[in-house]
Amino acid sequence: MTAKERKYTFLQNTASTNAYLKNSRALTKAPAFEVVCANSQYAGRGRLGRDFFSPEGGAYFSASYPLDKNQKNIPFLTLL
Repeated sequence: MTAKERKYTFLQNTASTNAYLKNSRALTKAPAFEVVCANSQYAGRGRLGRDFFSPEGGAYFSASYPLDKNQKNIPFLTLL
């Protein structure tokens, strides 16, 4: 997968979209835009390591966005 490729994964249920995404990125190694979306999460983690439950019926997601060498940390991406 190259940096210009995009990957979208839709899950009915997962422990955590973020954990799923981190695992996927670790297996691929190549930078890419990737979104993982789930209808529910049963072991989500928020800020400061807080656990939360995301009941069925929501749209819970995590995304990775590859930055090139000239880009710095872009704080507004978190707000998106």
